[in-house]
Amino acid sequence: MDTPVGTNKLIARRFVNEVPDGGSQQVARELFLPGAVRHFPPGDLVMGPDQPAPHSTERSMRTEIHHLFGEGDLVTIHLTHHVVFEPNARFQTRMGWIDLGGKSIQWSAMTVLRFEGNRIAEQWVIRDELYVALQAGVVTPTHL
Repeated sequence: MDTPVGTNKLIARRFVNEVPDGGSQQVARELFLPGAVRHFPPGDLVMGPDQPAPHSTERSMRTEIHHLFGEGDLVTIHLTHHVVFEPNARFQTRMGWIDLGGKSIQWSAMTVLRFEGNRIAEQWVIRDELYVALQAGVVTPTHL
């Protein structure tokens, strides 16, 4: 995989393994360009040289990658996060904060990474927040 797309796919896998799962702020600073924009629910985050990447110490995460596709300067990842939250942990969604302390939760997500050179310049994240809310008991399904 010595093509730019192949290299980007390797970087994308490293990102998943070492940043969300491993919590490495150093790797986040290495992989993202300064000023990279992360379009992340509920709002955009901008990576600054002295700003740590968003990461919660209130949980442990293991991510399962189902599909990883690359074309041009984009890599798309379909994944499932398996997360165990520490007591009193909270999760920010578009609907507001959800208390997840002590719970094991999973959700599917899609992320698209745009590269400039060998670094991530932009990220878009779409995640199944309704499934998180259902598992937390914040939302109750209704039956017709």
